[in-house]
Amino acid sequence: TISIIDNLSIDRNHLTRLNDLFKESDSVILISPFLMTDFNTFFNENICVNLKNIHLITTLKPNSIDQIKKVSSLITLIENNTIRNKRIQCKISINNKLHGKIYIFKKAGVSFSAIITSANLTDNGLYLNHEWGVEITNSKIIENLEKSNLNCIEQQFENVPFPDIYKMLN
Repeated sequence: TISIIDNLSIDRNHLTRLNDLFKESDSVILISPFLMTDFNTFFNENICVNLKNIHLITTLKPNSIDQIKKVSSLITLIENNTIRNKRIQCKISINNKLHGKIYIFKKAGVSFSAIITSANLTDNGLYLNHEWGVEITNSKIIENLEKSNLNCIEQQFENVPFPDIYKMLN
């Protein structure tokens, strides 16, 4: 099935739908070139009940403002208590050609929902801006979508070590 998500209503905006899907998931793949300033406001205990794995794919272009703004955002992610205490495993990958925004949700290794959207993983994208997205639930289509995105990541940026992110901050 396919359903439309938009930010025109409080009960069906991207943030509400993502929160609901997080609660059902044990693994998520978040693909977004722009990120929220502080992940601690997003990743709270309420939505991370079953979550075991987060894979974030974003951009981090050299010699750009990303080197300042995005690195600070990534620090808030890796310093989140559930990630720092290793209750949730977190992997960060870089794809500097990324423009699309996709959120994939899995349970027991099976993809059950994906949102392809104009909404970045930011406060503006998730509920303030007028954004539209399509949610799909066909696991075969979602698996192909995941594979195509993972194949776009250059090997050297497939799993950015957390110490490297701290070095970038310095």
